[in-house]
Amino acid sequence: RYGGLGQLTPVGMRQLNEFGRYFRQKYIGFLNSTYDRSRVFVRSTDYDRTLQSAYSFLTGLYEPNIDQRWTNASGLHAYMPIPVRTNNKQTDQILHASATCPKYEQLRAEMRSTPDYLNLQASNQNFINMLSRASGLSNLNQYM
Repeated sequence: RYGGLGQLTPVGMRQLNEFGRYFRQKYIGFLNSTYDRSRVFVRSTDYDRTLQSAYSFLTGLYEPNIDQRWTNASGLHAYMPIPVRTNNKQTDQILHASATCPKYEQLRAEMRSTPDYLNLQASNQNFINMLSRASGLSNLNQYM
C-alpha cells in the first residue's frame, strides 16, 4: 500500500488531477485560466488524504502561466503550489463533523427528549440492540 489505510493512493491522486483538468475544460470562461489568489480560497480538513486530494485537484484545475512557473536543478516546473487552508480538527466547525458546537448539542438534546423521538427510538429498540451486538458497539443509542 502507498501510505497505509486511509491515505490517498497514487491512483487517487491521478484521478483527482484528471478531475481538476475536466473542471478546467468544463468551466472555461467562468474560472480563471490560472490561479489568482484574490479569487480562489481553498479549505480542507486537516487529514493527509484530504489535503493531498485538494492539491491533486488544484494541480489539474490551474495550469500555471509563464510567470508562475519555476525552476530548480531538474528544470522548469509546470506546477503552481496553491495554498490550502485548514483548521485544527477539534475547532473546525465547518468541515469537521465531530467538532464541538454547544448550540448543536443543545438542540440535539431538546430533540431527543421529544415524544416523537422517544417513541421512534422505543419502536426500533430491538433493531438498535441487534446492530449493537453485530457491530460490537455497546451503545448505539448515543449516535441516534
